Amino acid sequence: MRILKDQTFWTGAMSAFAIVFFALFVGMATDKVAFNNSGSAQPIAGAGAPAAAPGGYGEPAAPVEITVSEVTDADFVRGDRDAKVSVVEFSDIDCPFCARFHETMKKVLASYEGQINWVYRDFPLDSLHPQATAKAVAADCVGKLTDNDTYWKYLDALFVGSAADEVTAEATKLGVDAAAFEACQQDPEMTQAVKDEMAEGAAAGAQGTPYSVIVVGDETIPVNGAVPEAQLIASIEQALALQ
Repeated sequence: MRILKDQTFWTGAMSAFAIVFFALFVGMATDKVAFNNSGSAQPIAGAGAPAAAPGGYGEPAAPVEITVSEVTDADFVRGDRDAKVSVVEFSDIDCPFCARFHETMKKVLASYEGQINWVYRDFPLDSLHPQATAKAVAADCVGKLTDNDTYWKYLDALFVGSAADEVTAEATKLGVDAAAFEACQQDPEMTQAVKDEMAEGAAAGAQGTPYSVIVVGDETIPVNGAVPEAQLIASIEQALALQ
């Protein structure tokens, strides 16, 4: 009987360890926040639990009803704007998990050229990354003062890693007028636009970054966190099958 009890103990212990490891793995793949009653983001203490939003690690999430605003000419879109499937990402430029997912998205987008596009929307977590909103505004100003392609080049540069005092230098490298860029960043409407996108992301289920919603027609599939390339591809294949 002692042998059986010991086996039962160690089996239970190993199972508990596996569950804890999985929870920590999921939690470490996203910068997570909670929202207070005013809608402001607050860090979650010990963000090691799986996110409440569907679409975590493992099997792709089933289509669920999520409301995101329609993709328009005002959006910054990478890939074919006429593609039937859009990956709408809510992201934070200073989030390390977003940087990792950014590279994953670039690879996957190239693999599905003409079939999907990538829509970037701001979800800066200033409570975790104090310069996140400022960088989001800077990127939006580059897009406003130039064009969609230059916006994405600038965004790529910021994700590689730029300090707050380098945002203007990175912009001028791309031909942006420094004076106009500085004036744009002071425009309260630009900051409000970032806040509006963050509110949209929260309403769509984002509790951290990165958080994406794959949109195909009226169907939506959530992708929560910096998921591995294989899982992202599985979700995209699922969306393509819904066309």
